[in-house]
Formats: sequence, structure tokens, C-alpha cells
Amino acid sequence: MDKINVYTIEGNVKASMNLPECFTANIRVDLIRKVVRAYNMRKRVPYGPSILSGMRHSVKWAGKGKGVARTPRLKDSMRGAQAPNTVGGRAAHPPKPQKVYYKKINKKELKLAFKSALAAIATKNYITTRGHIISKELTYPIVVEDSIESVKSAKEASKILQSLGIWEDILKSKDSKKERAGKGKLRGRRLKRRKSVLIVVNGNKVALGFKGFEGVSVKTVKQLSVSDLAPGGLPGRLTIFSKPAIDNLMEARKL
Repeated sequence: MDKINVYTIEGNVKASMNLPECFTANIRVDLIRKVVRAYNMRKRVPYGPSILSGMRHSVKWAGKGKGVARTPRLKDSMRGAQAPNTVGGRAAHPPKPQKVYYKKINKKELKLAFKSALAAIATKNYITTRGHIISKELTYPIVVEDSIESVKSAKEASKILQSLGIWEDILKSKDSKKERAGKGKLRGRRLKRRKSVLIVVNGNKVALGFKGFEGVSVKTVKQLSVSDLAPGGLPGRLTIFSKPAIDNLMEARKL
């Protein structure tokens, strides 16, 4: 079984440990993408016009053979109404509010996709393919002693990231911030930025000092999902585990 290092917050090797069995699964990129897509579809909110939209008119149809188009028209007027080709009429093919976006996932597929995503974050090739700037000297996933969970200030957190040699990846994420193209700018999604380090801890409201950095996410073991480990369906996110988190991973997630 592969060995990985446990690092201090100063970046020194403190000890070594066996890589948990869940990190040695076959990497199924197809399953990872399927699960991430299902997660994204579950976030969608059905929308569409009212059934009565564009239909609140008192109209009549003159009938065939009158020398005019068969468009419904307002009473005592030749102005068209209600039809899709008229001003203020109904939409021809509007989005349907009753459409079901929710995607189901088999439990075994979900579990296998989670294991595959874990295996990818322990593989350097997948991490570099995602575009992360990493150190060749580190073992992956990066495991840090339990004192990382007590970090509350951004100043202390930045020192830890610098000592581990992944500060450049944070700066790359910060520099990647740009304005989105399209109408998403008007809908609360004005800016786009790349994902950087994922920090996995054992308890809630810990490692708060890391949350203010661009692209950094802090998750507990129970909150961890395939979307966190493989944003956008692309596996291999740069990940830091606290020692208690990686020790509790197998039991907490029943892997």
C-alpha cells in the first residue's frame, strides 16, 4: 500500500502513514461527470410563464374566406391578439414549469464516483491536468497535522500555504477572476474564477482562516461531495486533509 507524508504547518515532514484504501480505486471519469451533472441539474429551479400569459384578451376569429389572415383579433378591431405572431400574444414554445430537472443516481454509482474522485486527488497527473501549480516534493493528497483546524486568521493561513509550496496556486486563482460573458452577468453570476485548494477538516467551524482566499473551499468530511473533489466534472482538485479528517474518512462516509 502506498505511503504518504503527514506535514506540520511549517511544511516539514512529521510522519508517514498508509494511504487509505478508498484512494486506490480505479478512476472512472465518466461516472464522475455523470454525478457532477446530476448535482448541477438538482440545483436548477423550474421556470416558465403563467398558463394565462398572453391569453387575457377578448378576441374573435372572422373565419375563412374573408381575405385576411386567420389571426384572432380584438373585438371591434382589426388588431391581432393572443396568437404567438401578435404583439402581446402568448409565447410559441415557452419553457415549461412542470419540467423535471432532477436526475436520479444509483447508490453504487454514487459511491464508486466518490471513490474515483478521491483516487484522482491522489494522482499527480490528474492534479496537473486541472492546471494546479504543485510541488514535486509533496505527496498527494496533502495531509497536515491536526493543528491546521485551529487556524482562525488569514495571516496564519497564508503562512501555512506558503510553507507547503501551494501559495502560487492561490495567486493563480486570484488572477483568473474575470467578468462572465452573456446574460449571467445580470443574474448574480457576474464574475468567473478558477477553483484552487480544497481543505477537508473533521469538524464544523474550524480552519476559518482559509475561507477568505480566492478559489479556496473548506469542507468537513461529511459535507464532502464529488462536485467538491472534481469541480465541473474534471477530477484531480488539489486537496489538503487534516490528519483527523483523513483518519475519519472511511468511517464517516462508510467507504
